[in-house]
Amino acid sequence: MRQRAALLRTVLQQRSTLLLDEPFGALHVVTRQEQQQWLQLVWDANAWTALLVTRDVRETILLPDRIMGTQPEAGCRMHHCQRRSASPRGIGAVNSAEFIRMERSILQILYSNAAA
Repeated sequence: MRQRAALLRTVLQQRSTLLLDEPFGALHVVTRQEQQQWLQLVWDANAWTALLVTRDVRETILLPDRIMGTQPEAGCRMHHCQRRSASPRGIGAVNSAEFIRMERSILQILYSNAAA
């Protein structure tokens, strides 16, 4: 609830930049999807710049246009990928070939580094 209140305060103050740290992490899956869709709509309508920190791979792919990830080991490798599909992306996007390809790619990076 605190995350949603903080997000709402940012929206009401008409800030141009959003800093979101696990904004939907504690929500039930249906509520999370509703909030993600709402965020996409207001995000696009207001042309915000947003930094979203999340550990949810699907949220990572669904919401942003650019994805950057780091690994905690020495040297801290940075991974980056750019989405090709237009925003907003509905919940049906999780079945698209691009979404599935990106999910596999991200999971492969995560699991290959966890095994190292």
